Amino acid sequence: MRKFIKTAWVAVGLTVLGSAQAGVFEEGVRAFRSGDYDAAIHAFEGALAQGQKDARIWYNLGSSYYRAGRHEKAAEAFARVPEDSPLWPAARYNLGLIARKTGDERLAKKHFREALAAAGDSGIARLARERLAELKQAERPVWRAYVQAGIGHDDNVNFAPLGIASKRADQFLDLYGSGAWDFAGNRDRGWTANAFFSYTDYFKDRAFDYNDVSLGAEYHWRSGPWRSRLKADLLKSNYGGSAYQTMTSARALFDYRLPSHQKLRADLRYDDIRSDNALYDYLEGSRQRLGLTWYGGSRGGYWNVGYRLELNDRRDLGTTASYSPTRHELRGRYLRYLSGGWEAGAYGSLRHSDYPSADIGDRVDDRLRLTLDLRLRLQKRTRLKFAYEYTDNRSTVDNVTVGTRTYGYSYTRNRLLLSLDHRF
Repeated sequence: MRKFIKTAWVAVGLTVLGSAQAGVFEEGVRAFRSGDYDAAIHAFEGALAQGQKDARIWYNLGSSYYRAGRHEKAAEAFARVPEDSPLWPAARYNLGLIARKTGDERLAKKHFREALAAAGDSGIARLARERLAELKQAERPVWRAYVQAGIGHDDNVNFAPLGIASKRADQFLDLYGSGAWDFAGNRDRGWTANAFFSYTDYFKDRAFDYNDVSLGAEYHWRSGPWRSRLKADLLKSNYGGSAYQTMTSARALFDYRLPSHQKLRADLRYDDIRSDNALYDYLEGSRQRLGLTWYGGSRGGYWNVGYRLELNDRRDLGTTASYSPTRHELRGRYLRYLSGGWEAGAYGSLRHSDYPSADIGDRVDDRLRLTLDLRLRLQKRTRLKFAYEYTDNRSTVDNVTVGTRTYGYSYTRNRLLLSLDHRF
């Protein structure tokens, strides 16, 4: 619990103030205690305007601004508490809380250390030690990694680049790994290199095997309630045992911290897609995405809801069929922490895809996807996971023949996966 030192000195030593100033000060004290922080701010600023610069006025003005949610003004007031005042350790502690709340953990550490050094053996020193310990525990390692291995069943394999379901069931092996290395800067501002691979191997029909390998770099920084990231990635994909695509991506993410453990994220991404196989040249081109997501959470779990717009400009199959849809997607997720190390989650998305007119017709797809998963924490960094995914894609183009090829995009699909993952 991050305790805020509010009023430890709020009513001490009023007799040292002149009678007029003491009256205004007492008005501020009463307003603060009743929860009328705007009135308290007005009263304490009135005392300052009368020429009284007592440390207690600056301190309680900072407390009032903090309670009113005006953190920048609160920091200005706490910073005016002089170092020779008994209130200085508490003011530095509160400055540390404000810095931490606005995402500047380096400044938060500085203020907590100042409070600890000046507070002696008081309760403020104990609180400062606790906050410093929390910050140390929350520090990211220089490197981190994640691996997952699983086995699953797919009752309608449909990852063919053409997007046509195979209507064949198969079992598969699923492997995934990712890593990150903070090679410059720190958590508040710096550079990170990242990489990941994914591999799916179907047991019966290797024509649907696929794997991705990606390398990239990210620059991140914090400013007040904002956390921003700029990323660049290169991804190579193989499909059916042959080269498939090379994708170069640029991405920008902007997170804005809200009260009550919530945040908003804007996500902008551009993909340049190049074919590595003449069979798939029609998919070459570009893709742009814009996403907005609202996140929230508590000790019991977390949730998010969001929207994503996707624009595609691909080479397409001449006038026969287009693979350049405009897509609108709504999605949401909820994860609940249960007792005994169990977690239960649900994810859902609705995606509407509108394709340019082509010989196969005016194609419009509506896809529903639902996922349920259950996780058990075996150790601190190791989990067992069971996931079920259901997909229902409805298309206006179904069993349409153009020349010698039949096109159909409506399908349903059920996918089960049992996996084990570990974080390093």
